[in-house]
Amino acid sequence: MIVSHKHRFIFVHIHKTAGEAFADALAPHLGDADFQIGLDHSKDTDVLNGMTLNKHSTAAEIRQAVGDDVWAQYHSFATVRRPAERALSLYRYIRDKFDEQSRIPLRRKLKQKLGMAPDPMRWNAMQAFTATTDFSHFIRHSKFHADDGAQPQIGSLTDASGAMIVDRICRFETLADEFVSLATDLNLPGAALKKINQSGGEGISANKGAAMSEDDAAYLADLYAEDMRVFDYKV
Repeated sequence: MIVSHKHRFIFVHIHKTAGEAFADALAPHLGDADFQIGLDHSKDTDVLNGMTLNKHSTAAEIRQAVGDDVWAQYHSFATVRRPAERALSLYRYIRDKFDEQSRIPLRRKLKQKLGMAPDPMRWNAMQAFTATTDFSHFIRHSKFHADDGAQPQIGSLTDASGAMIVDRICRFETLADEFVSLATDLNLPGAALKKINQSGGEGISANKGAAMSEDDAAYLADLYAEDMRVFDYKV
């Protein structure tokens, strides 16, 4: 997430919607007084005006931190993605993290055990992954439903009454064109979007299939019915 006082914008970072690519493209244009979490992965949380925020804080949480006046004056935006593809991206990301855990040094494993370093094995989505055999079972597991990265996108963009409070929604499916338009509107010449944080799935767990069936797509469309409706996605 980013609060840029220099350019008067606020970026709400939703899980698995190419938010890191957006943040990475915006980073070179930030000022010294701008607030960001997640660009250099050096911190999970930070305090803004006395309120603790994280990389994926919701629009409502950020608005509370900056105040209603700043929120109204700044241009707020976020990226969204077709729900089924977002769930598949989460699965592949977790699969990569699972493989990564098999390669980390013993010292880091000890730090994870002592709570001195983030431990992906404790994530809800990771527990769903280790308890299931493929994507189809993963999305139906209770721990998937409990994971922050699996929550409906609309919840990150609305207030307590359910009203949309973000000015602009950029779609993953047309992200390159969306970013060009955004950068122009924000007066950020030279800002360029590049692909980052791609999930490969070539490691030891690559046999845990990531294919999505028609039944899976229908299940996810029903699970994320509000996202499908608000963002006009089709099954």
